[in-house]
Amino acid sequence: MLRVSRLTDYALVLLTRLAGCGDAPQSAQALAQATRLQPPMVSKALKQLCQSGWISSIRGSKGGYVLTRDAAQIAVLDVVEAFEGPIVLAQCESQDGACTLHESCRLRPHWQLINNRLRRELAALSVAELSQPPRIADLPAREAPVHEQ
Repeated sequence: MLRVSRLTDYALVLLTRLAGCGDAPQSAQALAQATRLQPPMVSKALKQLCQSGWISSIRGSKGGYVLTRDAAQIAVLDVVEAFEGPIVLAQCESQDGACTLHESCRLRPHWQLINNRLRRELAALSVAELSQPPRIADLPAREAPVHEQ
């Protein structure tokens, strides 16, 4: 199953929350309350977001966390890869020779195409966009299942 970790998900939730707060610093406690996330996970995500440079902490009684750049300049792909590592959907994409079928595999070019499309979509999506409700035109149409059993 393709899934980002809980920490990555929480990091994106926190970034979207900070995007909606403008320049007003938000304490870890306030962020935890506003997002209904557990404080230890909030602290862990905030620490990694600071290390990645998307947020900074301001000390003092009126301190807290703020974005270091406009949310429109933070690509979801960058956040996902900072928390998860490079996006790789199939073993053959992770390193040459990792798969015994590497030389003769007919799917490898397709996996490369799928991987590139996914990366392109995540790169085009910003934290600012995530902080807004999706536009109706961007919602996927209901489709029939790919494989019926």
